[in-house]
Amino acid sequence: MVDVEDANLYRLGHPLAQKIIEQCKAFMPDPQSLSFDYSHYGKKISILESLIGNSGYISVACQTVTALETEDFVLLSGVTDDGTIVDVEQYRRFFR
Repeated sequence: MVDVEDANLYRLGHPLAQKIIEQCKAFMPDPQSLSFDYSHYGKKISILESLIGNSGYISVACQTVTALETEDFVLLSGVTDDGTIVDVEQYRRFFR
């Protein structure tokens, strides 16, 4: 288990974050299965409680927009098997 309290957060402009982003953009994985194990997190995350025990699909896409400056966006969309749309705030908590 990873100690989340000991994690580092990097701003998007940080050189390490930029290197990781570029490597991830070039990587084209096959569809995979992913399980989130909330039971070992050790803290309550109320916004995720309604998703416990559900399964479904998540799609991730990277979009680059160039106007006055270039910005990259990670777009997440998903739905549970029973048709519930996963909210953007729930995604933020999943991947925080």
